[in-house]
Amino acid sequence: MPYLVELLDLVASNQLNFSVASGKVFKAVMQQMQSPREYAKSNNLLQSNSSDEMEAWVDQVLLMHPEKIIEYKKGKKGLIGLFTGEVKKLSQGKADPKITMQLLEQKLK
Repeated sequence: MPYLVELLDLVASNQLNFSVASGKVFKAVMQQMQSPREYAKSNNLLQSNSSDEMEAWVDQVLLMHPEKIIEYKKGKKGLIGLFTGEVKKLSQGKADPKITMQLLEQKLK
């Protein structure tokens, strides 16, 4: 039971996203009876809330897609999903989705 509380705390504090928590981490914790924090840390699954790191990932993705930025600014607002997905991929799932979206919207104005 304490492991479940710890897992929920990691999700609530945005240190671990829900899909990773409910998939990989939950299964591993139940099978191995290991602390969710320890498992997530040892498997490099914790999200980054570092603004410098987040901004670097967003900048890198935007530099890789200059033509998509032009399309976005011409009204194709759905491309924000492409940028968000690319940041997630680049960060190996460690980028906080909310912060990613905020940074993208700010930089694409």
